[in-house]
Amino acid sequence: MFYIDSLNKIYLTRGDDAEIIVKLYDDKRIERQIFDDDEIIITVRKTISSPIGFTKTAEKGGIINIAPADTEGLEFGDYIYDIQLTTFGGKTYTVIPPSTFEIGPEVSVWVKLKQQFK
Repeated sequence: MFYIDSLNKIYLTRGDDAEIIVKLYDDKRIERQIFDDDEIIITVRKTISSPIGFTKTAEKGGIINIAPADTEGLEFGDYIYDIQLTTFGGKTYTVIPPSTFEIGPEVSVWVKLKQQFK
């Protein structure tokens, strides 16, 4: 399961795929084009000062793909994330400020493990 609520909280079941589509707006609420040379990065940590849990760079068009391997080693629970843009001109902006990223439990992994040991 994957969703993002109105406060930018992300919920993702550990080991699932997710696709985050980043859209940028200027101060007049007009959508800004994402250029090929722009870099958009999500960083996820347990706390602001803890080591990075994972980081991903968006593909062209501002699409961040999270793969099962990105979360499979993380403990269940709340993490913190932000999304940062570095423009082709070298300016850096935090476009999503520190927000909650919850890694939820999975049941199917236990079924897979049980089947391996039969």
